[in-house]
Amino acid sequence: ENSRTGQKMKVGKVVYEDSVKNAERVIAMERVKELRIPTLFIHGRDDETVDYTNSEKLPIACEARDKELRLVANGTHTYGAAHPFEGLEFPKPLAEVLDWTEGWFTEYLR
Repeated sequence: ENSRTGQKMKVGKVVYEDSVKNAERVIAMERVKELRIPTLFIHGRDDETVDYTNSEKLPIACEARDKELRLVANGTHTYGAAHPFEGLEFPKPLAEVLDWTEGWFTEYLR
């Protein structure tokens, strides 16, 4: 069950077995140690699912020369967005994330 939405999320046997078998491969703190490319970490300060203080450790562990952590004020786990998206404009936290991401790509994907 999704702790945030209460949605029951069924996982098939194959997916479950694969996730157990490869659990160590999805630990963010371990994966970032392998990064050598410019890396932007973004996390919402008001994330109700994963505390933002967890993300503060990622740039420290990351081996990339160019790295940055940006914390989104009022940013929840989904940056104020929901599925299906029904608005005409993105919520402010999500718009901020998109702007930062675009700027990062513009800077490093030349």
